[in-house]
Amino acid sequence: MLLRLRSIVIQIILLFLIISGCAASNPTSQPTVGLVFPQVRPKSIGQVPQAIASGELIIRGNCLRLEPANSQTSYLIIWNDQFLLEKTTISDLQTAQQVVVGSEVRLGGGEVQPEFFTHLAAPLNNACSGPYWFASEIIPN
Repeated sequence: MLLRLRSIVIQIILLFLIISGCAASNPTSQPTVGLVFPQVRPKSIGQVPQAIASGELIIRGNCLRLEPANSQTSYLIIWNDQFLLEKTTISDLQTAQQVVVGSEVRLGGGEVQPEFFTHLAAPLNNACSGPYWFASEIIPN
């Protein structure tokens, strides 16, 4: 009887471990720990800027930035709500375009001012300063 009870307890523990392992690999789980990935609230903005910026997607501090070639500055990127960050890959869930941190990228959108922060889903980390680029889409190279 004791042996059977021990076997059942082990099976239950294994089941919990399997279930928790599956939940941890869910693609909608938390993005890369510590990396600032500001996004707008769904449907919080109407018309979006229609400019294009290109450069390298970099991490400076904990801030994900766009560093244009031959430029003295880099933009903190504020992402539209259809983007998802998984480890070092950003995916556009509407177009299936992807970009990896460290690669060259072209982003549709435009430069925005701090007044734009009223559209953010969460307060912006003070360590991430401007200028700011609102990314509305990843443009294929």
